[in-house]
Amino acid sequence: MDKRRWTREYSHIPRLIDHYIVAEGMRRGIFKPSAVKAARERARTLPHPFWSVDLIDSLEVFV
Repeated sequence: MDKRRWTREYSHIPRLIDHYIVAEGMRRGIFKPSAVKAARERARTLPHPFWSVDLIDSLEVFV
């Protein structure tokens, strides 16, 4: 996918997931903060091949 298209059409999705899914899961006790932190670090260091290195730095969720 073209980076500009990602930015224009999909870049808000990780933020929505973080603000609604993860936050609500932590509030309800479904997700533990330590597990969320570990998952974020794992995603940062071993991303799925779909995610390019130059894109990862631009995602607010991982910053």
